[in-house]
Amino acid sequence: MSIVLIIIGLLIYAPTACDFFGEIPENIPTFKIKFHRDQTELYGALRIQEEWIKDTSPTNLETKAVEIVVDTPWEHPQPRRRELGQKIDISYEVPALRKKRLEEGWRKSGYTILDTPQGKKAISTSEYKNAINTIKKANEVYLLTKQPELYYSPTGNEISFEKRGKTLLKLWWLHLVIIATGGLSLFLVVKYFLISKEK
Repeated sequence: MSIVLIIIGLLIYAPTACDFFGEIPENIPTFKIKFHRDQTELYGALRIQEEWIKDTSPTNLETKAVEIVVDTPWEHPQPRRRELGQKIDISYEVPALRKKRLEEGWRKSGYTILDTPQGKKAISTSEYKNAINTIKKANEVYLLTKQPELYYSPTGNEISFEKRGKTLLKLWWLHLVIIATGGLSLFLVVKYFLISKEK
């Protein structure tokens, strides 16, 4: 069982395990951003002079140059654009919709989402499947190499007679075959040699 825990731990802390939210922290608002120049749209967070904009309806952006961090955490590094506030239109994206959009984006990019004590992580689906296969094989090896059951468990609960018989048979079947063969041989020797001589 410890092998399984080690594999899961390595999977969660592996360098390929990515933070679900990427460079934009979970508590930072994201926006749907439309560019006036080419009418393209994207989702991202805004920064001014390296500071995240935390207001969900920021004002006075028209006169400022903003840095847009595109909210695509499956891209490394995440794309950035600089634009004047007067050349973009923004609308706030609620956190629930952001999570849904990110989940879809991660899955389309070939990742599996894991819930961990440190929050959501994304890991390559192929690595995830390899880890699951490794866990299955580790369990198979464990079942093959585990110690036979005791007649009494360490907790003091008696093991049923049915299980006892099966366990005894598993452990002693070869011994029983040898004893049965020896007994049959002895019987034949006594019957054919000793009894026939007496007659």
